[in-house]
Amino acid sequence: MKLERIFAKFKLQLILCWIIVPCIASGADWYAKLLTCATTQQDTFFYKSTDSQILAWNESFVLRTYLSCYQIEDDSLWIDKAIHHCRTILSNMRDFPEVPQVKTWDGYRDGFSGWGTIRQNRYQELLFHDAIIAIPILRFTLLINQNPATATHYGYAFSEFTRTIEANIIGKWRLHWEDARESSTHDGSLEQWNGWDRLPHHQYAAMGTVFCLLARLVDMPNCPLKHPDWGEWYTQNAFEMANFLKSHLKIDTQLAAYYWDYDLVGSRIENINQGDFTLEFMLAAKENRLVFDDMDLFRLLNTLRFKIWNQDKDNPQFYYCVNGGYSEDSGFQLRTWVFFSLLDLNLQAALHKNLSNYINQNPILNGELRCGKTSCTIANLAYVLKQSRFFQQKAVH
Repeated sequence: MKLERIFAKFKLQLILCWIIVPCIASGADWYAKLLTCATTQQDTFFYKSTDSQILAWNESFVLRTYLSCYQIEDDSLWIDKAIHHCRTILSNMRDFPEVPQVKTWDGYRDGFSGWGTIRQNRYQELLFHDAIIAIPILRFTLLINQNPATATHYGYAFSEFTRTIEANIIGKWRLHWEDARESSTHDGSLEQWNGWDRLPHHQYAAMGTVFCLLARLVDMPNCPLKHPDWGEWYTQNAFEMANFLKSHLKIDTQLAAYYWDYDLVGSRIENINQGDFTLEFMLAAKENRLVFDDMDLFRLLNTLRFKIWNQDKDNPQFYYCVNGGYSEDSGFQLRTWVFFSLLDLNLQAALHKNLSNYINQNPILNGELRCGKTSCTIANLAYVLKQSRFFQQKAVH
């Protein structure tokens, strides 16, 4: 994620912020913990699974951790680990599940390889799972192919991974995109597919991020995709999703902050865990110059500053819901949210302190990291800390 490009219009605010408030840390302490986590086999628990639930809600965060760690230190260790994991994940894709005792819709025997999970003793392939498994792989492909040196050494592997996703995951959903099955429920599975605009916001938003990333790959001079002619379809869908999402955001006019519901019927307020995928899509759309602008970023920053953070510098806590409320011990789930701390070093200090307390005071973790959501959040924060020091030096000189 190109933070300098996303936050480009905030340049004056950033310069003042970096000059007035010194950076709290270099991120090296976090990086050391991340390195230990990844070299003690703690990152090997999930990637061999064929269950999309495990790959989506666990392994995808391991890959995101690798991505930020590589951006911190440029160590090829993280690329090598990512290649090994991605190769295994993609080699485990199947056209049809090999679980005869489980009920399976025959429509899944469609020639497209993929992953699935068991829900109520029935096999399902879910749009949301497919999307969040694909996102870190596509992000790696973008990052690797933007640098001639890494593209030479690693571009072929990640391009192959991306073409596999394009041919199977994207090919499957593109074929059925306009389907409207008769169903009393709509869980985002292909079997019950009835359009993306009936899903909870974070679920279609995750695929919106995939479309944004694929559109960027189409625009690359060395486009690694087999079907660059699908680029217009990617951009159109991302545009429609972004418009739809923005129309459902609510504004706290007093705080100039956004908040939103979990779904279209307003069954509950969105939480920061699932809402992280919604936020990621808003940033991806902004980077692609679709619908979202700098005012939207400002309102999202205020969501974090004034609704999610308790504003306590000595004992910083972060609420679970995007409008505040519920558990305060939720900082470890602010995976994409932490990127906004580049704009507010007081907030950055609060996140650093909160996560340090969480790791050191949690009896299960006992001062160490486990690869997954927490390592992803901390890797992203460590990357932000590095960027802050870099930009502060630029501002001073």
